[in-house]
Order: sequence, then C-alpha cells, then structure tokens
Amino acid sequence: MLYRQTPKNTVTNPSDAQWWIAQSDQPGGIAAKPFAPTYSIPSISYDTQNYQILGNNANDIFTTSIAGSDKTKKGDVLPGHPLPASLERLLWRPGHQNQSFLYAIEKQTSENSTKNQLSIQLRLRTLEGPSTPIATCTCTQFAWSPDGNYVLYSSGNQFTLINIQDNSQFTIKAETDAIPAWSPNGQFLLLDGHHNLSIVNIASKKQTRLLSDSSSNQATPPAALGQTSTLLQPIANSPWSSDSQQFIFLSHGRLKWQNQSLPDSQGLYTATINQQGQIQGKPQLITNGQITQPGWTHQDPNASFLS
Repeated sequence: MLYRQTPKNTVTNPSDAQWWIAQSDQPGGIAAKPFAPTYSIPSISYDTQNYQILGNNANDIFTTSIAGSDKTKKGDVLPGHPLPASLERLLWRPGHQNQSFLYAIEKQTSENSTKNQLSIQLRLRTLEGPSTPIATCTCTQFAWSPDGNYVLYSSGNQFTLINIQDNSQFTIKAETDAIPAWSPNGQFLLLDGHHNLSIVNIASKKQTRLLSDSSSNQATPPAALGQTSTLLQPIANSPWSSDSQQFIFLSHGRLKWQNQSLPDSQGLYTATINQQGQIQGKPQLITNGQITQPGWTHQDPNASFLS
C-alpha cells in the first residue's frame, strides 16, 4: 500500500510530502518504508515479474523497487513541473510488457499566453529513453484505457480518445465534469454527468445516451461517483462488473431511460449490455436511498456491490 503524509493545515510543495510503502506480509505485522520525494503520485508498474515504482522530482525521473530501494535515474527533470495536480502524473502503460509510461509537459505558445491557458504536450516514453509526442492540448486531465491501447484526455466538455497503435483519434462531447469509467476490457466508456449518462463503443466510435433528467428538472444532483477533478486510474469504486457485461448507476433524479421511465429517483440500478455494447432489457432496481459512491468488487465475478 502507498500512502502520503503531509503537515496539517500547511500549504507545501508536492515534493515536500512524505510517501510511505507499507507491506502486510512482514514478520510482526505491517512494515512501512519511506519512498523518495516525488511531485507525482508514485505509479506502480504492471509487470508482475519485476514491479517498479515511478516518480519524479526537481532532479530527475526515477524508478525504485517495490520496496522503495534501488533508486535508478530514468530521465532528466521534466520542464514546467510541478504541474496542476490533475496533470502531475506519470502513468505506466497497462496491458503491455514493454515498460513505458505517459506524462505531460508544459508547452509554451503565444496564443495560450494571451488566453491565459496552459498548453500541454502528452508524451509516451520508454525506460530506455526515447519519448514520442502523443498530443498537444489545453486538457486538464488524462488517463490510459485498461488495455493500454488508448489515451483519454478531457478539455471542458470534450473527451478525446487517441489510438496509440495507429495515432488515430476521435472526440466525443459530454457534460463538463462528467466522470468517465472504462469497462475492464477497454471496449466501452461510461460518461456520468449531473443530468445524463451515456456509453461510448470505442470500436464503432458511437456514443449513446442512456439516462437523462426531465427538461423541467433544473436541479444539479451530486455526481454518481462523487466529485473529482481527476481521471482516477483505476477509478475508485468502478461501476463495471469484471466481465464488462454489466454496470451499476445511481438515478439521482434522472428517470428517463431510453424512452422509458425508471421507478425510483434515488435508486441503485444494474444494466446489462451485449458484446456490441447494446442494452439488454430494462435496468433492474437493486435498492434505494441516500447512496453515494457505489462500486463493483472484482475479487470474485459473482460478488455484489460496495456502496
């Protein structure tokens, strides 16, 4: 387990925070070791044969072993860092054996200077050193798809998906601050906003609205997975089942489901899709009440919910 320790009621530089690595399999119980100071949240690689933790600070990009030892420099300091929190991230590429990671650097342009916008270049880098620019944007957050084949970034109410294999891309629109949730197989993306819930089929690039509120309902309910300003990776409390065939959602006053009406405005529902992402039948009401941050456990495909 990784956790951060910071002084109470103190505004500090991100590198001033103390990160700890805790292991529960040690003699005598849990043992914690300090991790090197880093601007970004330490990122654990997906190589189960050789776990590495990635970080960056004012001096370099570096890796350590899973125990926090064997610190090795992997690159020079990243220009413009530390960035805003949702962009200050170094993300290992999932689903691939080659060790590479995604990060952002500030890219100065005269146009963005006059508009007071932060222009960002997303780059993919291998541990051996070569880096490749993926996109330049005024985005505020970015993340990998679970299979490591797509990069997703957002700018306001637009979400752009980039295919890393052929560099093609497409953009979809959603509500500002809609929360994205990838299916575990990387084939579908849920976008959950205050007023609408939609699903995107990545292969066909088709976006389908599933749930919406009535035109007379102008209230803004809380987001179904809680307020956040980052694309969590992996998302806390995923709404998807492990086989990517079902997902859960909270109605939060949104009752219009594909020309049908849902029975409970404060309900927790399950919906089922086929392999093409098409909805199968009507959502099933599981329970109702003041529910926040529901999630599907993945330890066992037959397990139920966390809420």
